Amino acid sequence: MLGFLKEILLPVLCVGCGDMGEFCCRRCLENLSFLSFQECPVCRKPKDDGGYCGGAECMVTYGEKYSFDRLLVAFKYQPKGVLSKLIVQMKYKFSRDAANVLGTAMVYLVQSLLMRRSLGEFVLVPVPLSKKRLRERGFNQAEELAKVVGGRVGLGVVDCLSRSDRIKQSLLTKNARWRNLAGSIEMKSHYQGVCRGKTVILVDDVVTTGATLDVCSRILKESGAKAVWGVVLARGEFARR
Repeated sequence: MLGFLKEILLPVLCVGCGDMGEFCCRRCLENLSFLSFQECPVCRKPKDDGGYCGGAECMVTYGEKYSFDRLLVAFKYQPKGVLSKLIVQMKYKFSRDAANVLGTAMVYLVQSLLMRRSLGEFVLVPVPLSKKRLRERGFNQAEELAKVVGGRVGLGVVDCLSRSDRIKQSLLTKNARWRNLAGSIEMKSHYQGVCRGKTVILVDDVVTTGATLDVCSRILKESGAKAVWGVVLARGEFARR
């Protein structure tokens, strides 16, 4: 009876189209545009494994490499599409349903990374939120995504990075984002050595300039990580450094 009343008084509406019945209906899920190929993180030329193309023109034109070794992106960015609505629900409406949908969609990327490799070689690490942002949102969306992925592929999530309060990255220009992050991300003292000799799969929702992933990757490597592979939902408009 309570469930019946809940369905009448608080019906579940699709976040994409507003139809009643499911949080995200099959039609809207099918409208999510999966990327058919990965790109060089710097110049964005096609590169199957999400690594750097290594071209001299790439380095001369766009600058040095990031600290991460690969960047794998799940979706084509849709500023006004279903993906954007799901990300807003996850980040600002505290929706774990959205995190579950999006995290499940990221699983195939991580599975492709793990093929023919031992799980013991890897660790999943979410990009951290500051304590202030964590209080505001109630949870770290990157950690929620990582938990969904980890649960499906059999990897534990290590929340080993901390972040101090700074101006929100989304409010800053491309160059200001790099300056804003200086000294703001650290390895938690009781996690020292947890990534030593491991390949870290670093999880976030959207990458724009790449500044946050870059700083996190540098800290992880300074703490002994063998390699860092970024896995994100989408790539935003300021993706080139």
